[in-house]
Amino acid sequence: MERIEMVKIRIERQDSKIRQFFAEGHTAFRKKGEDIVCAGISSILQTAILGLTDYLRVDLALRKETGNMSVRLKDPPTKEAEAILETMLLGLRGIEKEYPDRVKISEVLL
Repeated sequence: MERIEMVKIRIERQDSKIRQFFAEGHTAFRKKGEDIVCAGISSILQTAILGLTDYLRVDLALRKETGNMSVRLKDPPTKEAEAILETMLLGLRGIEKEYPDRVKISEVLL
């Protein structure tokens, strides 16, 4: 029996704004280098980080390891940062909708 793996993404909000997010796991949808689900998730997360750090110069606490990522904004998000983070979540929700057995997103209010 094939073991189905999953990426779990946790979004943490404070005052309704995204302040932290975590991603862990692998989808194992296809072999390494061909896994479109993992590649899509990774691209969305990394693009959001680039938008926050390189474009907006937001100060983040960032930890990236194989199969794990955590991001925490050190200050409350500006409207521009909020737009990047909410767009990130929309993209991730789109992938979750297409591959619900491979991606699970949870949101918590701090």
